Amino acid sequence: MICPLGAFYSLFSRLSLVRLEFIEGNCVECGACVRTCPTGVVPNQEFDSRECIMCLKCVGACHFRALDFSMRLGPGKPAKAKRVVSPL
Repeated sequence: MICPLGAFYSLFSRLSLVRLEFIEGNCVECGACVRTCPTGVVPNQEFDSRECIMCLKCVGACHFRALDFSMRLGPGKPAKAKRVVSPL
């Protein structure tokens, strides 16, 4: 089944002013982010996915602060994994 709303969101995902940021050193691969994602995106593997609708449910589900959101510097710039460990 094709979701027309999902297709619409994916057209504008690269133009969003915010982006999902993955902090690799904090991830324990518990899968909480994947379980809460309504579109099935795996944030620790799919950086800047067009399927992401920026609902930020994954950020709230991550108890290890491995996900955050930040301002995008320019349209189309892909997100990268940070290798920084932030304090709990």
